Amino acid sequence: MNFGDIVYLIFIWPIHFLIEFLFLAFNEVFAKNTGIVIVFISIVINIVLLPLYNVAEKWQKSERLLQDQMKPVLSRIRRFYRGDERQMLIRAFYRQKHYSPLNSIRASAVFLLQIPFFIAAYQFLSHSASLNGSFLFITDLGAPDSLIRTSGLSVNVLPLVMTAINLLSALVYTKNFSPKEKIQLFSIPAIFLVLLYRFPSGMVLYWTVNNLFSLFKNLTIRYSRNPRRILYIVYAVCLFSVIIILGLGLTGVNRYQKHLIVLSAVLIFLPLTIKYVIHFINKILVFDEHTAIQLFFFPLILITLIIGIITPLKLLSSASPEDFLNPFSFFARTFLQALSFFIIFPLGLWSFTPLPIKRIFALFSVALGLTGTTCYFFFSPLYGTMTRSFIFENTNHILDAYPLSFNILLFIPSVFFILAVLFYKNKRIILSALQIVTFGFALFGLYNILIFSRENIAASNLMEQSDSLNQESVPEGFFKLSSSANNVLYFFLDRAVGIAFFDVLKYFPDLQEKLDGFTFYPNTLSFSNFTVSGLSTVLGGYDYSPTEINKRANTLSPPLLEEQINESYSILPSIYGDDDNRRVFIINPPIATSRTIPAVDFFNKIKNVSSIQMNDYYKQRYKQNFFFGNEIFSKSFDYDIVFRYGLFRTSLPIFRYAIYFNGKWWRDGRSNNYEKALSEISALHYLENICSIDSGSASLCIMMNELTHEDAPFDSALQLTSGSGQLSYLYTYCAAFSQLCEFFSYLKQNAIYDNTKIIIVSDHGKEYPNSFFEEEGMERFNPVLLIKNYDERGPLTISDEFMTNADAPLAAASEITNSYNRYLDKPFTRPVLFSDYDITICNTPGELKNHYSNSFKIIRSRKLLFPNIFGSSSWENWKEGN
Repeated sequence: MNFGDIVYLIFIWPIHFLIEFLFLAFNEVFAKNTGIVIVFISIVINIVLLPLYNVAEKWQKSERLLQDQMKPVLSRIRRFYRGDERQMLIRAFYRQKHYSPLNSIRASAVFLLQIPFFIAAYQFLSHSASLNGSFLFITDLGAPDSLIRTSGLSVNVLPLVMTAINLLSALVYTKNFSPKEKIQLFSIPAIFLVLLYRFPSGMVLYWTVNNLFSLFKNLTIRYSRNPRRILYIVYAVCLFSVIIILGLGLTGVNRYQKHLIVLSAVLIFLPLTIKYVIHFINKILVFDEHTAIQLFFFPLILITLIIGIITPLKLLSSASPEDFLNPFSFFARTFLQALSFFIIFPLGLWSFTPLPIKRIFALFSVALGLTGTTCYFFFSPLYGTMTRSFIFENTNHILDAYPLSFNILLFIPSVFFILAVLFYKNKRIILSALQIVTFGFALFGLYNILIFSRENIAASNLMEQSDSLNQESVPEGFFKLSSSANNVLYFFLDRAVGIAFFDVLKYFPDLQEKLDGFTFYPNTLSFSNFTVSGLSTVLGGYDYSPTEINKRANTLSPPLLEEQINESYSILPSIYGDDDNRRVFIINPPIATSRTIPAVDFFNKIKNVSSIQMNDYYKQRYKQNFFFGNEIFSKSFDYDIVFRYGLFRTSLPIFRYAIYFNGKWWRDGRSNNYEKALSEISALHYLENICSIDSGSASLCIMMNELTHEDAPFDSALQLTSGSGQLSYLYTYCAAFSQLCEFFSYLKQNAIYDNTKIIIVSDHGKEYPNSFFEEEGMERFNPVLLIKNYDERGPLTISDEFMTNADAPLAAASEITNSYNRYLDKPFTRPVLFSDYDITICNTPGELKNHYSNSFKIIRSRKLLFPNIFGSSSWENWKEGN
């Protein structure tokens, strides 16, 4: 992070954040009519800035008046004196008038206020993934308008219109200005014309509306006897028009339009009442400005510490290193964002505000700081596991985790403190208490920094140890496939939904032809909806479902849960490896030894088993072959997400779903999954390089791939692209199968397709829109399962047979006679379902640390009565607890 990034984060980013929020909010209100959205953004920002413009213009007028008063004296001094004597007299005169040359900056305050907003609008609108569509005579808002085309040349008309409006506004505004000041202001439209001429028309439209607003404001102020009344009438008419236009479709109004209708109605009457409200409140608020500034800033410092230091450090400490490719960058950016959002910009607003309003701001800050602190520490989210893209597995928990009454209770600390401020005479004690709390949080933040530094060093050491334990440093040719003996290819696709495969067949039918000899089992069940409790069965079979593992916790010497999980991962490799005529190769072991960074030494201790962590070996090659640059990563990666999550944690529970915004977090086309998707898709793309063909003994090759875990930016051609690609789970899912199918073609070309059994399985599903399940959310327990047996050819078959993902390792080991689980001292076979063995699915926490030492923590469980997972009548009701 360079100096320019720091300046941008401190002075521009909060405005970018506001513009992005308004853009996405208005996009929902106006049905993604981008032109109208841009117009409304420009108008709203100008209205919000209007009070600041008024203060700045007052400064400008007073500064101009003072300079006019000083001008005769300064002229005489300059006429009759020279050298040091002249400078001494000028400085003395400035002191007499309480004037500083720096005050000249105040004369440019109106112009200076626009600069950060222009830069922020440029940064957003010029790089927005959603800036598309037409508006009026503009055919593409994402490109220059090119309205006039002649003799192979095109002329952009909108920048010319913008410049004309800007010149007219400057002409009105500078009516009584000096020629020098007029020249300076008239040069600005010319500069903007040069800057914006080839910009996307959406950006030019934003600035054109901004100039129209300024023109109207200047005309009203210059020629109206009562400009405030005129401005209010136009303001009220515009808001009333919004209410009427949106209200005409009342039966079809979405919730965002309803919110805007209510907000518009409130805003119409706000200017009429705010003066009286401020006057009434200030009769109660009698503290001075020194007290007000402490009440205002100490709670904001508190929130800055929580969001800018404690939140990112806690999050980074609990995450895998691969989730945050540059932890320091996340931490530094989040801290600067919190500093800017809660300290720098409020300080600027404070400087424009008179004392009566400062007092109101102070109490509002107290309520914000204390309520946010209470929400963060006492009402932490009980929403289940959150993915690396900050998507909650079950969003319903956000809505029903806390009742409405809890939100009211959260105001109690701030209410008591505000009452103390209002009625307790000794304000020094109150302020001291606030300072002590803030200082305590500063120490807590420092403690978290030290803990994170220690854990980060430990994680780095673990990664070095993991790398040193690799028996193979390069994955080229690591999978050994026999041309004479049978092979088993076992592909584990994390979080791939079973029924989503029907959409693969629907939208990409050419993939179906490449799945030659495969059988698809849609009626397949997983025992859990999370990897930590669902993966055990994928490698260990039925004996390692959550309920079966928990049964062993009731024995006299119960094994540790971590030992049970590690044991399950070794079942299938050990069954194969115990036979000296077979060999096992494992790439990217799935959360081996339950460590944050999987360790390959666990598998390499098993007889005839070789294992490596491939990490990002093929990523750079994929980037070069498909012309991906680092700039795509920087555009698509969301460095703001931790700050947004901090807002989520410090807000009232009733507002958290709105902040979450259905997993979008009010972001425009960004995803933290781009770099991870690049690593995972490259591993699948170069499967031919990973494999080598020999005449050796039979092989079992196991590979884990996490591409299907989350949405990634793939386009309709199933190519990974920048942030402008469609963030679609279906496209991500299809991209994974497309790469696998290409690899299957390679197997056919090398005559080893028929002597190879192929199994594609996942640990669980996820929420996915469908018409198969009669109950919403049950697709989270529906893993994908496809099997191609030896010598199978022909069209893809879809089977209604009931299966679970525990059948996948049994299918892999089916040709091994008398396969045996040496840990449990029993045959490795399928139990008799629905008589000797109950099929029970479980909701569990998503992280190992949230389970018990000897068993899984089961939040609720449900028993399957009949072998049809889709019908609601096949299931018993959910039962709470273990």
